[in-house]
Amino acid sequence: MRSGAANEIMPLLQCDHRLIVQSLCPDEKPRRIIDQLNLSNVEVQYLRFSPAELQQSHLLWRFLWATWRGIQALFCCLCSCCLPLWRTLARCCPLSWRYHVSQIVRSVLKYCPWWRYQDLRVVYHSVLAGRRNLTDVNDSLYGSILKYLLRKYGRASVIFIVDDEKKGDKVKDEIKAEQPTVIQCCNRIFVFEKEKPSDPPTAWNKQEILKLNEYVKHFLRQNDPI
Repeated sequence: MRSGAANEIMPLLQCDHRLIVQSLCPDEKPRRIIDQLNLSNVEVQYLRFSPAELQQSHLLWRFLWATWRGIQALFCCLCSCCLPLWRTLARCCPLSWRYHVSQIVRSVLKYCPWWRYQDLRVVYHSVLAGRRNLTDVNDSLYGSILKYLLRKYGRASVIFIVDDEKKGDKVKDEIKAEQPTVIQCCNRIFVFEKEKPSDPPTAWNKQEILKLNEYVKHFLRQNDPI
């Protein structure tokens, strides 16, 4: 049996957090923003959208596959219903038992992918890769994928980042007014102004980084199981 200070503070359920950044741009573009956040103990993944992924027919197949996987994981509902009992047990049982109980629970939950990770999905767009055709316009890029992410993960787990704009405050207001699907599908939108590598961050970008960092920290706190 293990012992030591590490066991005394080990949570009953180990909930891993992931920040999944999806974009049409190379990873270096969103990484410039994400690297400024305080993301200790958070796994960050960068995924590239393919043109097929943004098509509605492709998203329909993904949704059907995810539904089938959800049916396979129905037995995990029992685990979710018993979480309050396990929380009480974690507080009441001796430390010598706590480790064994946590190992049993984790062994069960490893078969529940929807519980193992609390993901925050970030959709990143740079206007340098094209015009600001996000949603609700001709040849919009993200209308279908945002609706898919909304149905699968929920609005609270999806945010949108627009980068390389000239006037951050003006652009944010225009997106909210002219492309409302972004706001309907994403819990928050963050707009960053274009910067040269040799220039210091603009006052607006500093403010947006602070807001983004605070939002991520709040999301992680809200999704801690215990």
